[in-house]
Amino acid sequence: MISMGTMEELRDQNHTLALYCLSCNRWGEANLDRLIQNGKGNMPVTEARFRCRDCGEDMINTLEYTAELARETAYLYQRVESVIPEIEWPTYAPFVAAINHLKKERNALILAHNYQTPEIFHCVADITGDSLAVARKAIETDAEIIVLAGVYYADVTPLSVDPPRPV
Repeated sequence: MISMGTMEELRDQNHTLALYCLSCNRWGEANLDRLIQNGKGNMPVTEARFRCRDCGEDMINTLEYTAELARETAYLYQRVESVIPEIEWPTYAPFVAAINHLKKERNALILAHNYQTPEIFHCVADITGDSLAVARKAIETDAEIIVLAGVYYADVTPLSVDPPRPV
């Protein structure tokens, strides 16, 4: 589980801080090492404010679990409530929402192998199944990008079936 403590704690847990600029419609990542070097290591993550390098507007800390995000992802939680305890959903929901947003923004298709975790398999995947099944279904789509959430060897199958698109 990700602790939403300080910048230093976030870095020590080997996590990154994803940010989104509404004005530029682009994603970025906070440089936690630089923040810590500049004496902001003890700053609570939830109080930090970041500016977009391109337009200078405020960026949104996408790791926050807010009441709005809870409402937005409630229908997704219903799909996994039998396997993910309610107390853990605030950890997954921000990532699930961010992945689904990027998926729409970039016209991406997410293939998920049967071995994926419930939040990926049931909340972000567009096509699920074994390696060959997802590869066969993937060629029927007009998605520009194919993302494969699968086992180590599984990325070869969709690539061989539909080579022109990035997988």
